[in-house]
Amino acid sequence: MFYQYKVDLMTQHLSIPRKLIQYLPMLCLLCGSAGAMANSGSVQIIAEHELNLALAETSGLFCGEKGNFTINDSGNDPVIYQIDQQGAIIQQQTLSVQNRDWEAITGDEEHLYVGDFGNNRGNRKRFQIYKVAYQQLSEPSRIVFSYDNYDVKSNRIYEHDFDAEAMVAREDKLVLFSKSWQTKSLMVYHLDTNQSKQLLIKPVHKVTGIPGVITGADWDSANQQYVLVGYDTGLFGITHPFIATLKRSYELQHTYKLQGSAQVEGVCAKDNNEVWVTQEGSAVAKAKLTKLRLHLNKAD
Repeated sequence: MFYQYKVDLMTQHLSIPRKLIQYLPMLCLLCGSAGAMANSGSVQIIAEHELNLALAETSGLFCGEKGNFTINDSGNDPVIYQIDQQGAIIQQQTLSVQNRDWEAITGDEEHLYVGDFGNNRGNRKRFQIYKVAYQQLSEPSRIVFSYDNYDVKSNRIYEHDFDAEAMVAREDKLVLFSKSWQTKSLMVYHLDTNQSKQLLIKPVHKVTGIPGVITGADWDSANQQYVLVGYDTGLFGITHPFIATLKRSYELQHTYKLQGSAQVEGVCAKDNNEVWVTQEGSAVAKAKLTKLRLHLNKAD
């Protein structure tokens, strides 16, 4: 969805022929400033699995004791998909709500949480998280929230910090990671899983040095760290996807370039230092599930 909107925006404001624009994302992937990101190590690809067309716009990933779950973003049905080790769909459950812009899914021992809070344009007035019991997936409750000093009229597309696509359930709270277009500083917020209406007054932490916007997150309990995925963007869209890890206190630890990937949207930390990453389909890449391991440089 991000790529297509970017193309539409450019054709409206720049005198660039559409036929030329359709090839620019590929050019950006082949060139660009990949060396600008401080890299902590290498990524070992274990396996890659193409996702079913029903998951072409996968926008989040959660792996828990009760299974692996993913969702699609705006323009799709309000469905939670359970997938197997190869990304094949095992089950699917339609929720009795709207999918305005689902961008994250996480969970704890009793519930799944679906984040309907995507806000690239900065113009939505209602942010909500659906809280869904595993035993009754079709009937969610809502956690509604807003940001302090949020003013729709003053926001400009891709030039504000009131957006998010990553969320982790941890220790009876939801940890929300911002998609900070304007300041480039990652904002971390906490939400109460049991409070139906909340106002996010200020972030509990601001993280600098992130090499782009964050689109997915998970808690790696074995290594006591957060694992994040995202990408940096240029004039012509997506350029360099990456993985970043944060300490439990949210300080940035390491970053890794994701060669061979495009619009990464979801991540989960598995056993034995294995990490799963999902990629949304686009004009230049198919939706896929990638399994990998991170290797630090010896100096780190």
